[in-house]
Amino acid sequence: MSRLLGKLPTKPIDSQNWSIRFLRRVWNDLRQGFAVVANVLGLTLPATALWYLAWLLGWNVSFFKGYEQSHLGASIGFASIALFGLVMLYVPIAVCHQAATGRWKAFWDISLLRRLVWRAGWRHLTVASLFLLLSSPVMIGRIAPYFFNQDGSLDELSNEQLFDMARQYFLALSIVALPAYWLAWRLAAGIYRQQILAVPQAPENDYGDQQVVVATATTRRSWIGTLSTAAALAVAGTVWMLAAVQVFVAQFFNYVPGQGWLVHPVVVMPWLRYLPPWLLEN
Repeated sequence: MSRLLGKLPTKPIDSQNWSIRFLRRVWNDLRQGFAVVANVLGLTLPATALWYLAWLLGWNVSFFKGYEQSHLGASIGFASIALFGLVMLYVPIAVCHQAATGRWKAFWDISLLRRLVWRAGWRHLTVASLFLLLSSPVMIGRIAPYFFNQDGSLDELSNEQLFDMARQYFLALSIVALPAYWLAWRLAAGIYRQQILAVPQAPENDYGDQQVVVATATTRRSWIGTLSTAAALAVAGTVWMLAAVQVFVAQFFNYVPGQGWLVHPVVVMPWLRYLPPWLLEN
């Protein structure tokens, strides 16, 4: 105890040190945030890149009338959507694990995280459904500019006025995406906490024939639990695939190159901003 007390500071802490501590905390938060985004992109990028490839193949086949290759775009599209659904069963738990540990490598603790994903079961369906529900208004907001000039009211605006209007609109859309992003990941964090703190309970055994009865009942429960968990993850994966379909629908109405495919505003970051090149040049 005396050694411990001997290490305590004898002088009061300078009140100006709060700014240094604040800056260090901001830097640490930014560093961890960038690490999370990098890890999520690293795992989702193969699927989203295939979305883009499927889209290009579909348009090229339609434009050049190469109907003998018409299956390529659709096949790659369906496969990439399924890949996204599979990957997103892992990503929410992995992100929360990385945030809880503060280590970027924790995102890739596959041995532990796959067990947590399995144990989440039907709770994971709740996470997937909330992500889908909260991303819907954001995707609708992405589609909305397509209908803005249906009556020709924007034709009278100058390019500068259109530029300001577009900036304000995408800023407002990002403000909508931010609470959706926070709520979805908040729920994912709560489910991760439940799973990481859960302690599996061993079945109570008895003597003689009672032990056989307990073992048989436990085996039946394990089979039922396995089937139930597999069904839950299958349904959750399907919901995640619907979230991918939202991106295709939004891109069909209002095409956003690049980030429109690679950055999902609720999965990766709550940021949307696309100004057409012709508007930037003028």
